[in-house]
Amino acid sequence: MSRRGSFLIIMSLAILISCQRSQIKENITFSPQEHLTQALEKLQAKKYNDAIKMFEEIIFNYPTTQWAVEAQYYLAEAYFQKKDYRSAITEYEFFINNFSTSQYLEDAYYKLAVCYLKTAPSIKRDLRAIQKSWEILETLQENFPNTKYADEIQQLKNEILGRWAKKYYDIGLLYYRGGEPEASRVYFNYVIQEYPNTQWANWSKFMIAQILQRKDSILQAQELYQDLLSDSLDPALRKLIQKQLAKISK
Repeated sequence: MSRRGSFLIIMSLAILISCQRSQIKENITFSPQEHLTQALEKLQAKKYNDAIKMFEEIIFNYPTTQWAVEAQYYLAEAYFQKKDYRSAITEYEFFINNFSTSQYLEDAYYKLAVCYLKTAPSIKRDLRAIQKSWEILETLQENFPNTKYADEIQQLKNEILGRWAKKYYDIGLLYYRGGEPEASRVYFNYVIQEYPNTQWANWSKFMIAQILQRKDSILQAQELYQDLLSDSLDPALRKLIQKQLAKISK
């Protein structure tokens, strides 16, 4: 190859490298404030993928700044609003572990608990995600005694308690249908004692009344049915109780 040809190749490579460096420089010299504002606008417009990309750019290019802290929280928020709860869990946990003094910490704890509850599989399969959600709610209440999420936390806890109660009620029902009423009664009593404020406590009382009725303990069954009717009941359960009382009266 001639000396002139070699020179042209070298110059071409130099120009290419220079252009690449210029492009990289453009990517990392944006105003973080403007970029964050634009990303938040994308998030508000529900353009989640665009917002996620822009939040990640701020975190990558300005990792030690306040802009990165805000971008990290809103990155998790973007996944949360997108209903990609597993990705949101990753980002909220990173935020909580690394920015424990942030003004968004309370919100991050609450949203993280919601995410775990949303990703919890069928209660018959696994309790770990639900247990994790409960633990996060407990931590939130400990760290923020006057939390603005007090009502929401109680609602989530009631839902978790209901799921736990449903698990044990279903086990009792399985034994009952399998012809083992006394074994089923153990689980129904457990639900009544441990989860008294859930709907499954009332369903468990109904099943115990069913067991008594089938054992010809009619008066005991009738008394339990009557007690149940004095409570605020699921309409379906109330209808079943009234049907059983009508049967007894005949």
